[in-house]
Amino acid sequence: MNGRKAKAIRRQAKENMVEWLQSLLEGKEKDKVTLTSVLALAPKQTHVMNFGTIKLSIYSYRWFVKMVYQGKDWKDIGV
Repeated sequence: MNGRKAKAIRRQAKENMVEWLQSLLEGKEKDKVTLTSVLALAPKQTHVMNFGTIKLSIYSYRWFVKMVYQGKDWKDIGV
């Protein structure tokens, strides 16, 4: 994958992350979530241990990047 494609994927992941965090908040708190502040407000833990296996934590930045890369929409994921 070239740099332009990777940069576009990361940008789309940030936009999806902003949309997700804004869907959780109400009122004036929703306005505090922007593209520049989303990584500071997002969960810091990227992986979890599950029955002795390390897996990618859901709704982390890396998870959003993975979903964009695979062409999946984060709203359609049934957890």
